[in-house]
Amino acid sequence: MRKTRRKEPTELERRRREENIFYHQQRRKQAEDAIVREYGEEMIGSSLKRLVKTGENGGKIAFDSIEDDACCAISSQFRPNLSYAIISKFQNTFIGWQNCAILMQNAIISNACTLPAQKAMMVGYKLGYLEKGKKDSDGKLDHLEEISQSKYKIQDVCVQSAINAFQYGYSLTVPTFKEDVDMSTPFDISLVKKGSYTGMATIEPYWIVPQLEGEDLVDSWSRHFFEPTYYDINGRKKIHRSWCIKNIPYPVGDILKPKYLYGGVPLTQMIYEDVYAYEKAVNELNQLLLTKRTVCIEGDMFTAITNPEEFNQKMRVSSDSKDNYGILAVDLESNVKQFDTTLTGMYEVIECLQDRLCAKTQMSPADLFKKIIKGGSNSGAGKFERYDVNNRLEKIQLSQYLPIIDFHNKLMTKSEFGKEIELKTIFNPIDSPDEMTRAQISDLKTKSAMMRVGAHLTTREEERERMANDPNDGWVNLDPELPPQLKDIDAQFVDSPDQLDNSFSAEKDNQGRPLPKPLTPGNRVPSKRDIRRKKEIEENYGK
Repeated sequence: MRKTRRKEPTELERRRREENIFYHQQRRKQAEDAIVREYGEEMIGSSLKRLVKTGENGGKIAFDSIEDDACCAISSQFRPNLSYAIISKFQNTFIGWQNCAILMQNAIISNACTLPAQKAMMVGYKLGYLEKGKKDSDGKLDHLEEISQSKYKIQDVCVQSAINAFQYGYSLTVPTFKEDVDMSTPFDISLVKKGSYTGMATIEPYWIVPQLEGEDLVDSWSRHFFEPTYYDINGRKKIHRSWCIKNIPYPVGDILKPKYLYGGVPLTQMIYEDVYAYEKAVNELNQLLLTKRTVCIEGDMFTAITNPEEFNQKMRVSSDSKDNYGILAVDLESNVKQFDTTLTGMYEVIECLQDRLCAKTQMSPADLFKKIIKGGSNSGAGKFERYDVNNRLEKIQLSQYLPIIDFHNKLMTKSEFGKEIELKTIFNPIDSPDEMTRAQISDLKTKSAMMRVGAHLTTREEERERMANDPNDGWVNLDPELPPQLKDIDAQFVDSPDQLDNSFSAEKDNQGRPLPKPLTPGNRVPSKRDIRRKKEIEENYGK
C-alpha cells in the first residue's frame, strides 16, 4: 500500500496559525484584566493562581507557553456558557439610587414598595418576657409597648426601613442618642447610659460609604465575608456594623456585591420595565378607543397629488365637521365607507401584564391595582392569593421588622431602667378576626379545654398554663398557678364510690358531643387516684 507523504504547511498558513494563537492569547489576557479591574484582585486571587501551570521540575510555566487547548480549558470558567441573546437579557446592572428615587414617583411602583411594608406593621405586636412563666404583674410591658410608638416611633422606623429596602435594594437602621456614643467600636450595651437612647433612624444609601477591612475582604470562610465592616455616614460619623440593622430583601452573590455597592437588587429595578409595558398598553388602549372608527372617502387621487392645498383644506374641514355621533359632511357624489377596529383581546393582554407585575411584586391584584378578584371572596383563587399575601407579610415581619424591634427593646430597657431586660416580640395575626369570630374561637377553645380536663388528658394547671402562653386568647396576664380557692377544692378527696359520678352531663353541644360537668366542691371530676380508690372499695366491700 502506498503511503502518502504529509504536506508541509506553507509560510502563509504557518503565519496565519501563529496570528490566530496570538489573537486568542490577547483576548484571554484582556478578559482577565477586565475581571481584575471590575471585581478586584482580592476577590479572584485564588482563581488567578490556579491559572498558572506547574511543570515537572516544579517551576511555573507562563501562560504563553501552555498549549492552546489547555489555556482554553483553564479560562473557560470566566466565559459564560450561554448565548449572547440570553445572557444580554438577564445581564442587568445596577441602575443607581437616583434612578430608583425617580422611578418611585410612579404610582404602581410606589404601591409595590409601600403597601406591603405598611400592611405588615398595621396589625401591631405585643411584648412578653423571654423568661418562661414570668408575667407582667406590674404593667411594665404595657408601658414599654406604649412608649415604643408614642416616644420612639419604632413602628414608623420599621415601615420606612422596609420601604427603603424595596426602593433602593437595602436599608440601614442605626440608633440615635442624646450623648455622643462611640459606635466605631463593636457593640457594647454598657456604653448606653440611662435616659440617653432617643430612638432609631433609617438612612438612605446615597449618604453611606461602605468600608471593608481585614478578613471581611479576603477570607471567604469568614461569617461576614464581603460585608462592610464600617459605614461612613455622610463623612461625619463612622459606625461599626454591629450597631446597625441592615435589611436586604433580594440579596446578590458575592461576585456582584461590588456592582450593587454591597446592597441587593431593588424592587424598582426588577419591575420598571413591566410597569412601562403596562402603562404603554393602557395608553394605547385609550388611543384605540378614540381612533377605532376609520372613515374612507373615495376621490380622485391624481387631483389630490396635483393640488395638495385644496386636498388638505378639504381634509381639515371634514375632520373639524365630523363628531363622535357619526355626522360627516361630504359631497353628493362621494362614496363614504366606515371601518371599525375590533378591540377583542385587549383586556386579556392588560390582565396578563397585571399578572406579571403581581408575580414579581408578590402582591395580589386587589392590593396592587385595587381590583376585585373574580369569583368572589369564597373562590379558591381568592383564598390562595390571600394565603400567599399573608405569607409574604409574615416574612416581612420576621426578617425585616423583628431584628429592628429586638435591638430597640434592648436599648430601650437599658435606657429606661438602667439594665437590659430580655423581651420577646409577638406579632398579632395578619387576618384579624372580628368580635363575633373571636368569641366563637374562644368558646371552642374553652370547650376543648373542658373536654381534655374531663377526660383526664390534662389537668387544670396545664390548661391554665396553655391559656397564659397563648398570645391571641386574651389571657396573657393570667397566673398559671391556681388561686387558693381552687387549691382548697382540689384538696378535698372523695372517700365513697357513691360520690364518684360520670364526668359528663346530659347536655350536648351543637355537634352532639356531651359537655363536661362543672367543677364544684360537691361534684368533682374523678381523678386516677379516685378510680384506684373505687376499685379498692369494690374489692374489699363488694359491688
